[in-house]
Amino acid sequence: MDAMVSGRIPVEMKERGAALLAEIGATQSQLIKAAYEYLLAEGKLPTPRRNLSGPARLTEQDISQLEEFINATTLDVDPAFWDGFDCKQALSEGRWADYEALA
Repeated sequence: MDAMVSGRIPVEMKERGAALLAEIGATQSQLIKAAYEYLLAEGKLPTPRRNLSGPARLTEQDISQLEEFINATTLDVDPAFWDGFDCKQALSEGRWADYEALA
């Protein structure tokens, strides 16, 4: 037997959400069921990854972590390394090596 669930959300959120659900071929019941499944599996409410009212904004901590990551994963390369570099040729050679490895 299924239980009935009801709640209140802003009208604009409901309209935008209903449109997106229709786009992906899902129903409001499926959305609510998925939310309950998440709660039961994780023991907490899902949190949005971005502000739904506008573009995502990075915090100072996010920016600092991103800068640290970029600095840790970036290598200095002598500009002469790129002389005569042909991206299409490099991709072709890489694919050929992959195909040979499969043979």
